[in-house]
Amino acid sequence: MIPFLFTAVIYGWIEANIYKVGWSSPPPHIYGLSIKYHGGLFALMAGVYVASVGFSPHGLWAVPLWLMTEDIFYYVFNSGDWTNEPDWNSFGLGGIRVLGLFVPNTYLILTVLSIILYHIL
Repeated sequence: MIPFLFTAVIYGWIEANIYKVGWSSPPPHIYGLSIKYHGGLFALMAGVYVASVGFSPHGLWAVPLWLMTEDIFYYVFNSGDWTNEPDWNSFGLGGIRVLGLFVPNTYLILTVLSIILYHIL
């Protein structure tokens, strides 16, 4: 599962660097997500998942962690910029401050979802 999660780190780095050269994703369509861009992201993640663990559902617990890891490392590699409450990844659900950094509730939800999936699959 570590190679699968490592691809999220790599993708976060790629995403941070393509934004630095002025690229921007297509306009959002659903809940602030772009079908073309995030659909491609999903296809990449699904392909890496199948390559890492096959078609077994036992590794599905790592998918929410992959999404969160990719997002976190986008901010890590984006010149120290960090998410804030009005950013898209909060989905209007707010968040908490930990050591001065805003942590969206979506990260907490993804973590809990991973734990639940780990125990039921």
